[in-house]
Amino acid sequence: MTARRSAGAMVSVVLLAGLVWASAAVSAHAVAAGGPVDVQMWPQDGQAIVITSVELPQGTKLPAIVRIPVAPGSTVEWAGEIVGAAASGDIPAEYKLAQGAGGEYAEFTLTKSLRGQIDTVASTLTVSGQRISTTLDWVQSVASPQTSFSVRSPSGVSDVKITPSPVGAPVGNEQGEQLYVLPDQTLAEGQKATVVLSYSTAPPVGSVPANSASTIVIVLVAGLVVAVLALILVARRRSSV
Repeated sequence: MTARRSAGAMVSVVLLAGLVWASAAVSAHAVAAGGPVDVQMWPQDGQAIVITSVELPQGTKLPAIVRIPVAPGSTVEWAGEIVGAAASGDIPAEYKLAQGAGGEYAEFTLTKSLRGQIDTVASTLTVSGQRISTTLDWVQSVASPQTSFSVRSPSGVSDVKITPSPVGAPVGNEQGEQLYVLPDQTLAEGQKATVVLSYSTAPPVGSVPANSASTIVIVLVAGLVVAVLALILVARRRSSV
């Protein structure tokens, strides 16, 4: 019995070593690549969630190492590759945290997709009566040609205030959430940016019955398919948790 256990342990060690070697081999042939950064913030379960992704340029050779800024004070809950239209196709990745310009970034290797993403919990929401607020203090810890910010507000809230001011009207989804797109920014490495969200938990004045609201949302979604898809796809990892 002892000999069998020893043999089994040896086989396990060999298999583990093989997996480590294969992973190291992939990383050894990967080169670092960058692209536009997309940052989406929204409140969920009493916390400020920040979903950050980097899209590598078309034609980038894989495997490639991607580095995604981590908002100061936030905790990474998931990292991986975004593949296809369903979250079930996404590929979790092992990542490491490293110090960039003024803040941390998460680094991992893309093997199947040009889009890498991290889900993070940034902070606890501040509650004052019916008023809820949160602030994202962003640091551009890695170089990027463009950083896009958006804010997603919960359904059934009112008097939404966002700084900087959103561009155009928000886009809604079937759950009644609203996506506000903020101005794109070109940030130097180490440069900071701040996004502030606040809203009231009181229902909107003159809100319509649920059935009517659903009809309105369906019409809106039909007219703005691309924008709604962006809302669903960018944040689908957290929604599936």
